[in-house]
Amino acid sequence: MDLLTDLHIHTLVSDGENTTPEILDAAARLGLRRISITDHDAVGAYRHFIGNPFDAARRLGVELVPGIELDTDYGGVEVHLLGYGIDLNHPELNAHLTHIQTQRRQRIRLQAQAINNHFHKQVVDLDAIFLSERDTVMKPHLFRFLVRAGLVEDYKAFKHLLEQHARVDVKMKRPQLHEAINLILRAGGKPVLAHPGYLKKNNLDVHALVKSMSEYGLAGLETDYPYWQPRNPGCSRFPNLESEQRMVEYVRNLASRFNLETTRGSDSHDLDTLEWFNRHRSLH
Repeated sequence: MDLLTDLHIHTLVSDGENTTPEILDAAARLGLRRISITDHDAVGAYRHFIGNPFDAARRLGVELVPGIELDTDYGGVEVHLLGYGIDLNHPELNAHLTHIQTQRRQRIRLQAQAINNHFHKQVVDLDAIFLSERDTVMKPHLFRFLVRAGLVEDYKAFKHLLEQHARVDVKMKRPQLHEAINLILRAGGKPVLAHPGYLKKNNLDVHALVKSMSEYGLAGLETDYPYWQPRNPGCSRFPNLESEQRMVEYVRNLASRFNLETTRGSDSHDLDTLEWFNRHRSLH
């Protein structure tokens, strides 16, 4: 596993905090050789900022791989699928992204209104969410407003608030996992299952999933991933580094068994996390 790659990075185009140029500068500073920006249901990180990001990456000595993270459904469970080397202008892929992004905007508008009505004041400022560079609006954007206002302590409390006091009648129609795999393949990319350890931790039969999806063309597993979150222990289902290492080894063995590629990703949403994973963490 090449420790100088990071193939799972988010920008403010979805639920990250930074621009593409900021990510590229940070990657070069950290000595990374190969990265991919994989925003949720969006490819605007490769379009919305000044200059050609691939040219900028090359000047910095970094290979930028076009990527995406699709939210999918597998037996009623939300599963994230990474796609690498995709054609960013593929018509079918872009039609899907436009459809999903429209649904997300509709849901966020209604949820923001419900939250503001519940607290009888403006807690959520939609103008601050609907940035010109942002394609995909998501629940974390609402969560940040509530945390800053001191109205929720953690994401569990936030989810309870949405379910009990801000439930809206907009159902996201996520593609089935096998459909998303085929979409990535048709767009010229390689489909890779994101952070499988979370799925196993949620008691999903990951072995059966990988076996089945391999037949549809699943190309790889994200093996090296920061499941343990010492900087944010309240968000982690992995209590220590040893539990993470056991899961990483399990996923590596699974990839070997089904002859799948392995990838490394920080899943960073800010520069501090990008640096923490790539400078201070080495998974062995």
